[in-house]
Amino acid sequence: MVSPFFKHALREMKATFGKFFSIFSIVAIGVAFFSGVKAAVPVMEHSADVYYDDYHLMDLRLLSTLGFDQDDIQAIREVTGVEGVFATHSMDVLTTVDNEQLVLKVHGLPIASNDDKDYVNQVRLIDGRLPEQSGECVIEENKLRASKLRIGDTITLDTGSTSPEHTSLKTKEYTIVGTIQTPYYLSYEKGSSAIGSGKVDHYMMIPQSDFIAPSYSEVFVTVAGAKVPNSYDDAYFGIVDPVKEDLETLGEVRSQIRQEKLENLVGTLPQESKWYVLNRKSHYSYMDYGSAAQRMEAISRVFPVFFFLVAALVCLTTMTRMVDEQRLFIGTMKALGYSGFKIAMKFIMYAAIASIAGGIVGSLLGMWIFPVIIFHAWAILYQIPSVQLQFQPMLAFSTIAIAVCITTLSTIGACYKELLSTPSMLMRPKAPKAGKKILMERIPYVWSHFSFLQKVTARNIFRYKKRFLMTVIGISGCSALLLAGFGIRDSISQVATKQYGEILKYDMSMQYTPNLIEQDKESALQRLLAYSEISQAISVMQQNGTIYAKDEEVAVSITIPSSLSSFSEFVSLKKRGSNEILDLNQQGIFLSEKLARDMNVSVGDSVVLDNGNGKKQEALISGIFEFYIGHMVYMNSETYTSLFQEDIAITNVYAKLSSIQENTQQVLGGKIMADDAISSLSFYTDVAKGFQDTIASLDMIVVVLIISAGLLAFVVLYNLTNVNISERIREIATIKVLGFYDPEVSAYVSRENIILTFIGALIGLGLGIALHRFIMTIAELDAVMFGRNIEPLSYLLAISITMVFAILVNIVVFRKLKKIPMVESLKSVE
Repeated sequence: MVSPFFKHALREMKATFGKFFSIFSIVAIGVAFFSGVKAAVPVMEHSADVYYDDYHLMDLRLLSTLGFDQDDIQAIREVTGVEGVFATHSMDVLTTVDNEQLVLKVHGLPIASNDDKDYVNQVRLIDGRLPEQSGECVIEENKLRASKLRIGDTITLDTGSTSPEHTSLKTKEYTIVGTIQTPYYLSYEKGSSAIGSGKVDHYMMIPQSDFIAPSYSEVFVTVAGAKVPNSYDDAYFGIVDPVKEDLETLGEVRSQIRQEKLENLVGTLPQESKWYVLNRKSHYSYMDYGSAAQRMEAISRVFPVFFFLVAALVCLTTMTRMVDEQRLFIGTMKALGYSGFKIAMKFIMYAAIASIAGGIVGSLLGMWIFPVIIFHAWAILYQIPSVQLQFQPMLAFSTIAIAVCITTLSTIGACYKELLSTPSMLMRPKAPKAGKKILMERIPYVWSHFSFLQKVTARNIFRYKKRFLMTVIGISGCSALLLAGFGIRDSISQVATKQYGEILKYDMSMQYTPNLIEQDKESALQRLLAYSEISQAISVMQQNGTIYAKDEEVAVSITIPSSLSSFSEFVSLKKRGSNEILDLNQQGIFLSEKLARDMNVSVGDSVVLDNGNGKKQEALISGIFEFYIGHMVYMNSETYTSLFQEDIAITNVYAKLSSIQENTQQVLGGKIMADDAISSLSFYTDVAKGFQDTIASLDMIVVVLIISAGLLAFVVLYNLTNVNISERIREIATIKVLGFYDPEVSAYVSRENIILTFIGALIGLGLGIALHRFIMTIAELDAVMFGRNIEPLSYLLAISITMVFAILVNIVVFRKLKKIPMVESLKSVE
């Protein structure tokens, strides 16, 4: 019994290849998108984990208030589970490049063979060579490309403190001999610093012997067996955490021994000896990359819903029409004694084979294309050598199973009603749907102005409610995806424009030399204003601090203007979506929107603010302003003095330029940096351009989204148009007999498609707005707020692209309409 039915199903696939291909295509697109985006998350984590393992990234980092001596290192080696131990030095220094003061993290670089277990946090040499003698260094590869530094250049280091440089390093001048990358700094963000701007800009590595210190500042440890599981899995921490606990216990013992030993040598110590043992969860790059992968996981739970919903609709429509066309076959089989289950199996096999074939093709393509695209899009923010693809059979199987379930359940639903009918009813033609007036016919003034063809079109659109809903729902999902894609582009691309044009209105920022007296700062300000290139300038106090609220702790930048009268000309603080400027004259502090949202606080709440000098005070939030890059706190000088019982100390100057041409900036920068009162400067045109370059690669994701949505629209419209033609074959043949030319016949059918597509596209705009807002919320970076804006052009493009696909479908089906035989189509079924 099975074999004949199976053969008949295969013949049916050949005879109705258009229907079969529509199910195959929609399943392939849905599975490719779902499995591809889902697979991107483990691929991202696996690619990073391979990099970590290949270059022996530390599993644990040990810090001590008094450093580590050789006895400490030996004790660490003897802890069970410890595999590799790398005791080293690191420190923060300042340098000036292109008139800009930068904070460098200097690390000791061991020279060891790759198979040495103690060679932890290995480096990847990109160009040049590693240091071979004192005074040589290697520097971060991508930062070297972005600056004007080149291999062979010499950089001068400054500790940024009052202590002489030679107490920490053998020399303060280093020649760049190579460029490197390391998994220790996977993210472009390098963390915070107690000197300079408060943020580490780059890192460099020098020979271990160039550090002059009685003890090591940190120890990196690898754990035996930790490379086996993925380091983003719980199993990894199940191996590492027991070793961490043992090292913490050891730390208590060693700290006491070290404390007693040093007290016997020098007497009372200024601080107590204490160890800190940190795992990768305390490492910024590791956690930042992991959170990026999880953001993709959140997105992967939303987008595929549209594809699978539309797939169910397409399959239901296709199989319903197929069952209607084969009522005679179903009635004959029932009359011959076949059960409803066996009859339904023909249609179930038809849908299942199309789904399985589409699912296999979709999963293979999706797991190859999407992870690569997504990986390279995130590569603008993270340094990983290459993507490490991995086939995920369980994901492929589960995705195909979901697709098969959706299509087969839709098929069962299509068959159910017909299988309940008697054979005699099934072997007769289906009674035509009873005619009834549509709403427009009940409005005589409107209806009387319609032509005959317009009346037919209106009746066909609104009488066939099932086809109406199927088309509108399918197309609305497509246009929603298109609008979300364009909206992502709009929201991301305008971040720099809004931040460095509408909010921060100044063109450059300068930092005064530390320990400069106020009188000298004022004199320096007057010298700056004397330059013809500078039109306006204002002094501000800018320092790094920390804000605490509701068990949250966030590093912030605190800014206090010296004068409020002209500050609004340099910085525009207003609520997003409003033109009202916030009044800094109010008591209290003002927070950036992303900061307030992350800490779950609002106007009227109180938070604890640390001013960076160790003073913590409770402060009232008086306003929340639009701000896109960084966590900012603004207040007036009276509020600062009242909170911390100290006067503000001017640190920076904001300036507007009369011209922002690059050559003007270079000349001005050279003149300003010749002034001893200025330690660094930065032009925000360069900052804005750098940020735009950073986010440019995200356009790839948008392009993929738009292409996927376009293909979805095409498949939906093609399928529904085929069904429409099949249902109305006699009607179309009739109008051909009546003398309609082929273009008129095509317009008769396509006019309905165009109208339904336009209605679906308009409804999809509302869905697209909601989808866009959700994506923007979950895709944000830690210190960056994306916009929520969608440009008018994006609405127009979303509708236009959907309509273009509708026109393409009409062009494709035109040939089918031309081939409809008039006589054969009008023959009676009986």
